This record gives sequence, structure tokens and C-alpha cells, in this order.
Amino acid sequence: RRELSHIVSCGPVRTVLCGPAGPHDSMRSRSAPFFAFATALFGALTALYLRMTPARFLGAIPPDAGDPLFNLAILRWGADQLRGAAGDLWSPTFFFPIRDALALSDHLLGPAAFVALLDSLGLPPAATYNTLLLAAFALSGASAALVFRWSGLSNVAALFGALAWTFCAFRWTALSH
Repeated sequence: RRELSHIVSCGPVRTVLCGPAGPHDSMRSRSAPFFAFATALFGALTALYLRMTPARFLGAIPPDAGDPLFNLAILRWGADQLRGAAGDLWSPTFFFPIRDALALSDHLLGPAAFVALLDSLGLPPAATYNTLLLAAFALSGASAALVFRWSGLSNVAALFGALAWTFCAFRWTALSH
């Protein structure tokens, strides 16, 4: 029993369970302001890249009217179901008369919870979709910057690395999916 407590308190098991001790702990405690700054930066850059003016934010869905509209329909259906609307979760009104049609696609129930919240605040459907889109790019960019920062890069290098990853061509070509 004494040997096990010694291993957990100062050995590799402690590192796995509790994270590394020492200088890394102070670096991680200082990460919140960096993450907030990176989130704001990548949110603003995404809005600029998409030319997201207030009018477009409230009434248009980038980049096309194909898959994004289908995703919005799934999100709104999921939000209605999470709020307790009548109907079977897996049988939305599209693809009628096929039953359980939602099983043929991604159900998006996680993001649908946020759509339900944003709907309750009175945002129009396009604005709820655009909020999720901007948040996805802002948070993924900020998370990449944080990973780069934790790997030992400077703040500026971490932001440039995250910028290269967030705005790479592959991510933007798949934007409508």
C-alpha cells in the first residue's frame, strides 16, 4: 500500500492522472487570457474572411444554399425535439414518407442544443447557423493556438501556427459540408 501511494504521488501515474507538475502548471494557469485573446482574434478573422456584415449575419448563410440549408433544417428539427415538440426524433418532416430518415445523416443534437438556446433569445435561423459557424472556427483556432503554446512555442508562433491551420484551404473547401 505504501509503494502504491509513493508511485501515485510522485511517479508516472501522477503525471497521467494529475498532469505534469512544475513550470507547466503555471503556464496552464496563464492560458485563459491567451485563449480568450485567440478566440476573439480568430472570430474576428473568420467574420472578415466570410465578409460577415450585420445584414449578412442575420439573413444569409455562407457559402451556398446546398448543404448549409440542409444542416440548418436538421439543427432546427433537433432544437424543436430538444424543447419537447411533438414527433419522433428520428423521423423529421423531410424525406417523407421514409421513417427514421435522420439516421441517414448526422443528427447534430449537440449543436442543436445551442440552436435551441439561441432561438429562445430570438435570433433568426440564419443568425443561429452563423453563430455556430463563427464559434466553430474561433474555438478551433484558439484551441490550436493553445496546443501550440503548450508545446513550447511563443505566443506569436502559436498564433501563426493556428492561423495556418484554421485558414488552410482544406477546411474552407469543405465549408459547405
